[in-house]
Amino acid sequence: MSSSLVFFDESASSFVESGSEIDIIQEFLIIDLFTDTFIVENLVKAEFVFLGKNALNRDVNLQVDFLDDLDVLVHRFSIEQEAAVEGSEVFTEYIETFEGDTLLALKSTIKIVFTLRLIAEDPIPDDITGRVELQSSSNFYFKIAAAE
Repeated sequence: MSSSLVFFDESASSFVESGSEIDIIQEFLIIDLFTDTFIVENLVKAEFVFLGKNALNRDVNLQVDFLDDLDVLVHRFSIEQEAAVEGSEVFTEYIETFEGDTLLALKSTIKIVFTLRLIAEDPIPDDITGRVELQSSSNFYFKIAAAE
Protein backbone atom coordinates (compact mmCIF):
# COMPACT_ATOMS: atom_id res chain seq x y z
CA MET A 1 0.00 0.00 0.00
CA SER A 2 1.33 3.47 -0.90
CA SER A 3 0.22 6.90 0.21
CA SER A 4 1.24 10.52 -0.24
CA LEU A 5 2.55 12.19 2.93
CA VAL A 6 3.37 15.87 2.60
CA PHE A 7 4.18 18.36 -0.14
CA PHE A 8 6.12 21.61 0.28
CA ASP A 9 6.55 24.18 -2.48
CA GLU A 10 7.95 27.27 -0.80
CA SER A 11 9.27 30.25 -2.72
CA ALA A 12 12.21 32.20 -1.33
CA SER A 13 9.81 34.97 -0.32
CA SER A 14 8.19 32.53 2.15
CA PHE A 15 11.28 32.96 4.32
CA VAL A 16 11.06 36.78 4.49
CA GLU A 17 8.13 38.71 5.96
CA SER A 18 8.16 42.51 6.27
CA GLY A 19 11.93 42.49 6.06
CA SER A 20 12.29 39.93 8.86
CA GLU A 21 13.75 36.49 8.37
CA ILE A 22 11.54 33.43 8.89
CA ASP A 23 13.89 30.49 8.92
CA ILE A 24 11.38 27.77 9.89
CA ILE A 25 8.23 26.55 8.18
CA GLN A 26 6.35 23.81 9.98
CA GLU A 27 3.46 21.51 9.09
CA PHE A 28 2.02 18.56 10.91
CA LEU A 29 -0.04 15.55 9.99
CA ILE A 30 -2.39 13.67 12.30
CA ILE A 31 -2.57 9.99 11.42
CA ASP A 32 -5.07 7.47 12.66
CA LEU A 33 -3.79 4.61 10.52
CA PHE A 34 -2.36 2.80 13.54
CA THR A 35 -5.65 2.66 15.42
CA ASP A 36 -6.65 -0.19 13.10
CA THR A 37 -5.77 -3.54 14.71
CA PHE A 38 -5.31 -5.29 11.34
CA ILE A 39 -2.72 -2.72 10.28
CA VAL A 40 -0.83 -2.80 13.58
CA GLU A 41 -0.72 -6.60 13.67
CA ASN A 42 0.18 -7.15 10.00
CA LEU A 43 2.46 -4.25 9.08
CA VAL A 44 5.98 -5.68 8.76
CA LYS A 45 7.85 -2.81 7.12
CA ALA A 46 7.33 0.78 6.03
CA GLU A 47 9.33 3.21 3.92
CA PHE A 48 8.97 6.98 3.74
CA VAL A 49 10.38 8.34 0.48
CA PHE A 50 11.35 12.01 0.16
CA LEU A 51 12.25 13.79 -3.07
CA GLY A 52 13.53 17.33 -2.73
CA LYS A 53 14.57 20.13 -5.04
CA ASN A 54 16.44 23.15 -3.71
CA ALA A 55 16.85 26.19 -5.97
CA LEU A 56 17.82 28.52 -3.10
CA ASN A 57 21.39 29.60 -2.45
CA ARG A 58 20.97 28.35 1.15
CA ASP A 59 21.27 24.92 2.71
CA VAL A 60 17.91 23.51 3.79
CA ASN A 61 17.16 20.97 6.52
CA LEU A 62 13.97 18.94 6.87
CA GLN A 63 13.42 17.45 10.31
CA VAL A 64 10.68 14.84 10.67
CA ASP A 65 9.40 14.11 14.19
CA PHE A 66 7.07 11.26 15.13
CA LEU A 67 4.98 11.81 18.26
CA ASP A 68 2.76 9.45 20.23
CA ASP A 69 -0.62 10.20 21.81
CA LEU A 70 1.10 12.04 24.71
CA ASP A 71 3.14 14.20 22.28
CA VAL A 72 6.28 12.28 23.26
CA LEU A 73 8.94 12.02 20.55
CA VAL A 74 9.28 8.36 19.48
CA HIS A 75 11.38 8.77 16.32
CA ARG A 76 13.20 11.52 14.42
CA PHE A 77 15.29 11.90 11.31
CA SER A 78 16.66 14.80 9.28
CA ILE A 79 17.36 15.37 5.62
CA GLU A 80 19.94 17.91 4.47
CA GLN A 81 19.68 19.65 1.10
CA GLU A 82 22.72 21.51 -0.14
CA ALA A 83 22.48 25.09 -1.37
CA ALA A 84 22.00 25.64 -5.07
CA VAL A 85 24.55 27.57 -7.07
CA GLU A 86 22.94 30.54 -8.83
CA GLY A 87 20.48 29.36 -11.45
CA SER A 88 20.86 25.67 -10.64
CA GLU A 89 18.81 23.14 -8.69
CA VAL A 90 20.01 20.53 -6.21
CA PHE A 91 18.04 17.28 -6.09
CA THR A 92 17.87 15.02 -3.04
CA GLU A 93 16.34 11.60 -2.50
CA TYR A 94 16.06 10.03 0.93
CA ILE A 95 14.36 6.85 2.15
CA GLU A 96 13.66 6.20 5.85
CA THR A 97 12.97 2.50 6.45
CA PHE A 98 10.99 1.31 9.46
CA GLU A 99 11.67 -2.22 10.70
CA GLY A 100 12.12 -3.70 14.18
CA ASP A 101 12.23 -1.01 16.89
CA THR A 102 11.65 1.84 14.44
CA LEU A 103 8.54 0.06 13.15
CA LEU A 104 7.25 -0.21 16.72
CA ALA A 105 7.85 3.54 17.13
CA LEU A 106 5.98 4.22 13.88
CA LYS A 107 3.03 2.11 15.05
CA SER A 108 2.75 4.27 18.19
CA THR A 109 2.74 7.50 16.16
CA ILE A 110 -0.33 9.71 15.92
CA LYS A 111 1.33 12.94 14.77
CA ILE A 112 4.15 13.65 12.34
CA VAL A 113 5.72 17.12 12.45
CA PHE A 114 7.64 18.37 9.40
CA THR A 115 10.02 21.26 10.09
CA LEU A 116 11.64 22.90 7.07
CA ARG A 117 14.58 25.02 8.20
CA LEU A 118 16.61 27.43 6.11
CA ILE A 119 20.26 27.32 7.18
CA ALA A 120 21.82 30.74 6.73
CA GLU A 121 25.01 32.29 8.00
CA ASP A 122 24.07 35.75 6.76
CA PRO A 123 20.70 37.51 7.00
CA ILE A 124 18.35 36.60 4.17
CA PRO A 125 18.01 39.48 1.72
CA ASP A 126 14.53 40.69 0.73
CA ASP A 127 15.32 39.98 -2.92
CA ILE A 128 16.33 36.32 -2.47
CA THR A 129 15.09 34.14 -5.34
CA GLY A 130 14.47 30.45 -5.87
CA ARG A 131 12.29 27.89 -4.14
CA VAL A 132 12.35 24.69 -2.13
CA GLU A 133 10.16 21.79 -3.19
CA LEU A 134 9.61 18.56 -1.31
CA GLN A 135 7.29 15.68 -1.99
CA SER A 136 7.00 12.52 0.00
CA SER A 137 5.21 9.22 -0.05
CA SER A 138 5.01 6.13 2.09
CA ASN A 139 5.09 2.46 1.22
CA PHE A 140 3.60 -0.06 3.64
CA TYR A 141 4.37 -3.78 3.54
CA PHE A 142 1.91 -6.21 5.12
CA LYS A 143 2.03 -9.85 6.16
CA ILE A 144 -0.81 -11.52 4.29
CA ALA A 145 -1.71 -15.08 5.20
CA ALA A 146 -3.06 -17.38 2.52
CA ALA A 147 -6.68 -18.41 2.99
CA GLU A 148 -7.07 -22.04 3.96
